[in-house]
Amino acid sequence: MLLLAIECGATLVVMFFTGLGVILAARSPYEGMLSVIGWLVWSAAAALLTTAVVALIGSPIRLIPRLRRWWIDNGEVMVAGAPLGGALIVVSFLLGQEETIRAASSQWFEMLMPNGWLLLAGWVLLSFSCAHLRWPRRWAVRPRALRADG
Repeated sequence: MLLLAIECGATLVVMFFTGLGVILAARSPYEGMLSVIGWLVWSAAAALLTTAVVALIGSPIRLIPRLRRWWIDNGEVMVAGAPLGGALIVVSFLLGQEETIRAASSQWFEMLMPNGWLLLAGWVLLSFSCAHLRWPRRWAVRPRALRADG
């Protein structure tokens, strides 16, 4: 249970800052301090919702013994998933397109709209990998006294 709490806390932090990064990379319209507060609120809401959903979806990994054993033995899948998810988010912006939008103040703004499907895939993969990150058993350094070979 402690591991789940630590992973969810880490996921909240990672996804909050990822959300802020996405907002800033899109060059969202800035209309004063209210914009900044809105960015923070939306980023926090997205992080909370995402963390709750991926923790719930991944609960079979923790509850079904056979899946749990696989998860513990193959932790490199989750270790690799986090940078891959981040890379997908970056690529979604590289493949994005400029759009002109009209803000509430009747001003026109240029925004970079990322590829939505790549952004979603990267976001989910990053959050799922963070929420269920497990250091691979094979990578663990065992003390010399516990090694069978010496």
